[in-house]
Amino acid sequence: TMMVASYNKNTNSLSIVSLMRDCLVPVEGYGWTKLTNAYRFGGAGLIINTVNDCFDLDIQAYVLIDFFSFQDVIDEIGGIDLYITAAEAKYYGWNGGRAGTLHLDGEMALEHARNRHLDSDFGRTERQREILEAVYEKAMSLSLSKQLSLVEYMITKVTTNIPKSTMISLAAEVISSGIPEIAM
Repeated sequence: TMMVASYNKNTNSLSIVSLMRDCLVPVEGYGWTKLTNAYRFGGAGLIINTVNDCFDLDIQAYVLIDFFSFQDVIDEIGGIDLYITAAEAKYYGWNGGRAGTLHLDGEMALEHARNRHLDSDFGRTERQREILEAVYEKAMSLSLSKQLSLVEYMITKVTTNIPKSTMISLAAEVISSGIPEIAM
């Protein structure tokens, strides 16, 4: 999963755009290949350079989270509530194959986020953004002390080039102001 997030402090807005991992792009030193291969070939540095070159951006910071940590974070907040379509419920064997809002733990959320068999990569990235939004909403519903504890916990679950003090400062700003809507 690759997403570009942009937080505008002046307007208190957050925009998140999914990047299609299978799109064919030129990767320096490797020719034309899938975007996801840039990370495999050269880690965070090469994927950032590739995204910047292909999409005329100037990304400097990154945050990586692996599958296990993704599950841990969802479990740490007590799971998320998410609307699951009948096709999704049937595919996973959840809720008797009926549509509805279900409570997902980390393992279920990961299964949902990785699903690319029901429709297309567009559907998969939409599910990933829905999960991210549900995590944000759940985190914002927690008490301030639990939010601050969650920020500290999440910092231990990611790899990033953002200094811890900056992450804490950004999280505190978002917590105190709240983002009314995330554009996705």
